[in-house]
Amino acid sequence: MFVKNNRKFFIIAVALILFFLGELLFLSGKFRSVKPEAKPVAVNSPPADAEKTDQSLQISALEQKVKDDPNDANSSNNLASLYFQTGKFDQAKDLYSNVLKINPKDVGAMTGLANVLRYRGEYAESEKLYLEAIKIDPGNAWSYIDFGKLYRDWNKPAQAEAVLMQAAKLNPKDDRIYSYGLGFLYRDEGRLPEAEKMFNKALQLNPNDYNYMSMGDIYRDEGKFAESETMFKKALELNPLNEAYMGMGYLYLQEGKLDKAEESFQTYLKLIKPKSEVYEGLGYIYISQGKLADAENAFKNSIAVNPHLFGYLGLARVYNVEGKKDEAIQALKKSIELNPDDKAGPALLKQLEG
Repeated sequence: MFVKNNRKFFIIAVALILFFLGELLFLSGKFRSVKPEAKPVAVNSPPADAEKTDQSLQISALEQKVKDDPNDANSSNNLASLYFQTGKFDQAKDLYSNVLKINPKDVGAMTGLANVLRYRGEYAESEKLYLEAIKIDPGNAWSYIDFGKLYRDWNKPAQAEAVLMQAAKLNPKDDRIYSYGLGFLYRDEGRLPEAEKMFNKALQLNPNDYNYMSMGDIYRDEGKFAESETMFKKALELNPLNEAYMGMGYLYLQEGKLDKAEESFQTYLKLIKPKSEVYEGLGYIYISQGKLADAENAFKNSIAVNPHLFGYLGLARVYNVEGKKDEAIQALKKSIELNPDDKAGPALLKQLEG
């Protein structure tokens, strides 16, 4: 379908954003597989600046330590963690794997590798590692939290809740269980009052930037936009590198403040790491602005980081607007293959093939 004037295009595109935004709101943290060779392509991302200098120096220093002593498990684990935080997933995986070759019972490397595999959607392999980590150190509440996150990402909410409840028994004052764990689980399931209760409990236990960000997310989901923005800004006051930029981007997208949404998403990519949900948010903004080439690249970025989210669905929407019906159908079929429970893809495919 070709659009013949900018005003008509804008109306249609904004309608698409508002209608399909529900596909994106609850995706935070749902990481799945990405091929090792896949690299995100550039999409108007500002270059890294001095705010990453300290982290870069840490990485350089640790790289030298690991080079000098490849058997230094502590330095290798710390370096792998920094690689993971900065989106260098292949390097993180290799380092964690190397530590486990030296010491197969290193719980830090085991859970670190499990996290990388979870991010990439290799859920069965990730599950094996979490189970082994808990077997070695059954009192480690954080292993249970990450294990619950795996089941949440794997769309197994009952198992996730059971694992997280076990974590709460082990350490009832660990705020991460209620925010990172149960809060986001209930949020994903649409149990918003229960989620808000968990996030509030976490914030009372520990008023840190992450818990303020989590409150921002739940307030946004509940339509409390002013409260949401306040929470996100508080999180960023406490930590300028907090992931609240993504949450704030979706808040502004819901409010129709597209310039502010784009700025928030671009800041996230500049300061933190590649993330599928951020690229998808940018893709819908660019559709609304008529920047179809940028939108196409944004959704391809999303696919490169994590093909199991909704990058193919977004790409299909771009192709549809451009009048590329065959390409749109192929992208939709791929989206349906990777997300068999999603309803939007089959509905659009039926419309195009009909």
